[in-house]
Amino acid sequence: MFQKKTAVALILVTVISLVFAGIASAQLDKLTEIAGGSLRMGETLAVSPYPGHEGHGDHKTYYWVDFVAQPEGAKGNAEVYAGGKKIDDFPVHNKEIRVYYLNSGFSVQYVGGAAESMKVSVRIAPYTVGPGGH
Repeated sequence: MFQKKTAVALILVTVISLVFAGIASAQLDKLTEIAGGSLRMGETLAVSPYPGHEGHGDHKTYYWVDFVAQPEGAKGNAEVYAGGKKIDDFPVHNKEIRVYYLNSGFSVQYVGGAAESMKVSVRIAPYTVGPGGH
């Protein structure tokens, strides 16, 4: 009896996980690219703050940032700055996705590594950009 309940619970957890993974994947497909480009070592991509908040108070925006080291399989290091401060630094092993919740512009820099370049794509959700859906 115990094994049957455990098996049913595991199947239910697996199904729920797959459903949520499918929903998350579908949501990522709905994101709108607002900035991007290919960065060589030492180059910076500046991202202006999303203007959709004007008149809505101090709302922040979720920014999805994709980093892809070029050529495929290469490794590099990236840094992210906002408000004059470094807010993130990390290695990119082929591909990395980061999410930032900011109310200002920011910049992304490829700071080193074996990759020839770093392709960067900055996206936002078109339907909600902060608390209250504004």
